[in-house]
Amino acid sequence: MSSLLEEFRGMLKLHQTEYSKSLKKLSPSSFTAQEFAHLRGQLAYIATSTRPDNAFVSAQLAQVKPQDATVNSVISDLVENPRGIGFAKLDLETLQVRGYADALFDKNADYTSQLGMAFVLSYSYGNE
Repeated sequence: MSSLLEEFRGMLKLHQTEYSKSLKKLSPSSFTAQEFAHLRGQLAYIATSTRPDNAFVSAQLAQVKPQDATVNSVISDLVENPRGIGFAKLDLETLQVRGYADALFDKNADYTSQLGMAFVLSYSYGNE
């Protein structure tokens, strides 16, 4: 199995090409709900780790009844169009980590908390 991390055009590329090739398409009209759920989980893993372009369709598949045609077309796209996430080399002298958080608890009827976070590596320019 090849590495998940490669140098590509002066950048680091994170991909799951080999894992994508190992996905098995569903047989029309003869798959179980468990097989569909398993494959949906595999697609969600790929979408959240190296293929954010497939996150939308992965989320859609979680909302519908098993459909082999939709899942199989996503698998075909993963195998035929291997992509990944690229990371540019960063200058350590100007590098900074920025963190953003959004907490919302007063709008929920039961006062439970919703929290979202994002961390970004970026360059520091001037006083930013």
